[in-house]
Amino acid sequence: MWMERFVIICTSLTRDFLPSVGLSVAHVVDIFTFFGTSGYWNALLLFIRFLPMMPMAEIKAVTPQADAHHGHH
Repeated sequence: MWMERFVIICTSLTRDFLPSVGLSVAHVVDIFTFFGTSGYWNALLLFIRFLPMMPMAEIKAVTPQADAHHGHH
């Protein structure tokens, strides 16, 4: 959805029937905003991937099937 908005805005800014003058060019703030939001989502995805909400040690502690000695007396 973010990419759709980006494409809609960028392509509409390059049309000559708008009251703007000339071709729209990305400025430093625009580029930093783009890379900042991309970096934010990439960091969020890495955080979710490598730091799960429930630690696996706690899951193994309460799940009998995870115990290697389950069923052996």
